[in-house]
Amino acid sequence: MTYPKKMTLPSQGKIEPPVLPPKLITFDAYNTLYCSTTPIMEQYSAIALKYGIKVPVERLNERFRKTFQTLNDKYPNYGKHFGFSANDWWARLIRQVFLPTEVPESLVDDILERVLTKEGFIAYPDIIDFVKEVKGRFPDVIIGVVSNTDPDCYELLRQLGLFDYFKGAVYLSYDIELFKPDPKLFDYVVSDVVKRHPGIIGEGDSIKTFRRHCWHVGDEFKKDLLAAQKAGWNAVLVDRLNRNGLLNDLEQRSEMTEHDLYMDKLDQHAEKIWDHCRDQKHFVQLNETSFVVPNITVLKQLFLAEG
Repeated sequence: MTYPKKMTLPSQGKIEPPVLPPKLITFDAYNTLYCSTTPIMEQYSAIALKYGIKVPVERLNERFRKTFQTLNDKYPNYGKHFGFSANDWWARLIRQVFLPTEVPESLVDDILERVLTKEGFIAYPDIIDFVKEVKGRFPDVIIGVVSNTDPDCYELLRQLGLFDYFKGAVYLSYDIELFKPDPKLFDYVVSDVVKRHPGIIGEGDSIKTFRRHCWHVGDEFKKDLLAAQKAGWNAVLVDRLNRNGLLNDLEQRSEMTEHDLYMDKLDQHAEKIWDHCRDQKHFVQLNETSFVVPNITVLKQLFLAEG
């Protein structure tokens, strides 16, 4: 088999080796399961305007990137070991993003409340359909979340109607204190899943064999796809806007810098992204254990076609 290989499901081309039945599927959170309804700094700016504060979105974007990095360096992991909560950490960030303008605490509270509701974020429409159909085919599969984020993720998953699908298998860097792209995070997940579900490993199988039945799905090439592969998992890059270029050009990946990644995450617009990716049906098999898909529907078809 020559890789990479571009295919369309169902039935154009054959996946080799065949996909093994999944026993564990994990998802990154932001921009994989859900994304912002409109660009995040547009939301900040709109809320500020209600208080009579006018700040250009472009300035907020640049301030956010720099402030996030500064706070993360000074108070890593959302301030977990510095005597304040993740919510306090975000409040500090919001205040500093608007500097030199001093904003009222009620504005900060309004922003913090909005980002935990359907006004601020929305689940991609293909996620729940994926979970239901794949669980129907593989009833014992464990579906979870592995994400570099803070505990607000739990509440957001609840607000978006997703939490019950992942309950008991949400692994956040804040709690575990391991961060993608460190493969040790994926090792931790495997160990915990096996401890909680000892029967998940077949008789005579090893942890190494079990990893061949593990899948991670995320939107970042290094932190999701490469990291999961290094841990011995199957890996899927869901690239709804083809930011990495692999869905068009099999030979040339568009390298995204850290700055690009920051700005891309701030600039998400759920409806526009969904309109772009919803009807795409092709995918790319990069090698025996990694794939690039334009949406989760294609991933579902991949599992169901080969299951």
